[in-house]
Amino acid sequence: MPPNCNCNCGGCKLCGDFLCSEFAPINDIVTILGISLLPFQAEHTDNPAEIDKEMENLYTDWRCQTNNGIIEMTPPKKTGSQSSLEEEKVLQLFRTNLDLENLENVAIFPNFKPGPLINRTAFGVNLDNILQTPERKETLFRAFNLNVDEVTGSDWRKQINKNRQEKDLVIIFGCFSFVLQVETKGGIRQGNVEQQFRTFKAYLERTHGTLLKNLKFLPVLAKHPETQVGQWCTDYLLDISSSVSQFSQWWENFLPIEVQAEASTESFEKLVKRMLMISSLVLTSLPQQLSQNSPDSHLIILRKGQWRLLSAPPQFAVIQGNPTTGKSLALELGLAFRCTEESCGSLVSLGEYSSFQNEIRSDHFMSTDITFICYQNATQTPTDLLQIMKTKQETQSKDSIICFDDFPLEDLKNPDVRNQIRNLMEKSRNLWIVVDDSPSSFDLEDWKEDWKALGFTFLQF
Repeated sequence: MPPNCNCNCGGCKLCGDFLCSEFAPINDIVTILGISLLPFQAEHTDNPAEIDKEMENLYTDWRCQTNNGIIEMTPPKKTGSQSSLEEEKVLQLFRTNLDLENLENVAIFPNFKPGPLINRTAFGVNLDNILQTPERKETLFRAFNLNVDEVTGSDWRKQINKNRQEKDLVIIFGCFSFVLQVETKGGIRQGNVEQQFRTFKAYLERTHGTLLKNLKFLPVLAKHPETQVGQWCTDYLLDISSSVSQFSQWWENFLPIEVQAEASTESFEKLVKRMLMISSLVLTSLPQQLSQNSPDSHLIILRKGQWRLLSAPPQFAVIQGNPTTGKSLALELGLAFRCTEESCGSLVSLGEYSSFQNEIRSDHFMSTDITFICYQNATQTPTDLLQIMKTKQETQSKDSIICFDDFPLEDLKNPDVRNQIRNLMEKSRNLWIVVDDSPSSFDLEDWKEDWKALGFTFLQF
């Protein structure tokens, strides 16, 4: 606990050592249940060793985005709400302090949602067939550290998704051997913040077990001076409106004296790799990976671009990236997880006429609630498919979720095409466009600004 605190307040009750037991055997999903692992840019496999390899790749993927070696798994910024601005203010205070102190072995998880993400639409109904025996069901629950008694007689996917309740900010300080959870409460009262801390600490213990050895859990409540709190001493309370110097002073007082010994780089990396991996897991079924000889349920580990798209889905998005960066897969996942009974999902492929990918998708989506549209002859153009999509949208009463794949970049500068897309936006809950990989003759920066002006978020995979 912080050095100045020696009481029985809410913070003191929560902070301290973790209860360490064996962590979740994720590999059992592949070895026992027979769910295929889908490594990035590779064929599906039933080799559990590939999970460890993918953890290494994922760690490298996220580490590359910073120069000082800090890992930061950051979703796209939220916009508009006061609470989002307050959470961003707190995050920036910690970021600034980390830059000033030049610390190593630090991992930051803003707006952290623990994994895995479980599909609940028609894409994934076949997952239920795997769980027809109590032994197999128990294996899945054990792998994701669920309490078997809690899920008896209920939807197992709902129970797994309970773990995904968002945490405002989680930071792993390998340099000081502690895990920090920050919850930001800018209202009049603190709400159920103590329960939030207890629930997340218990989740960490179940999911990461012995990897938490020698680490301590420290809660922080970020609030305004007028926010009413229970019995919390000031060491655990951070003023949201603090200046950089005020934050530095608070940090010096808060920093626990008894955990100054730095954890080993190896133990820090093991924990962070596992947190990144579990937060990036998706359990579903996808058409691109289906064949008569392959399992139809997949354990997918999302790459950074895919994770950012699905973790904070923008209403309108233009997605660009090099070949084989997972853009098409991201669209299929978006449809799988965004579509509900209140919406109509459509995937529109503007790729090459009569391609193998279109054939696979046509066969698969025929038995789902997702509409698949592609070229029916070699003379059709993007404008033709946009008109088909507009006609379909006009005949339905539900909101649309529309994903365009392989949209020719050159066509996006066509005023008629832009007007057609603008019309589709009016009744679309989500409209995402993946542009093709061909080079463009017009200025990309001007293109981005034009589409941002229409309300689109630009994502680079």
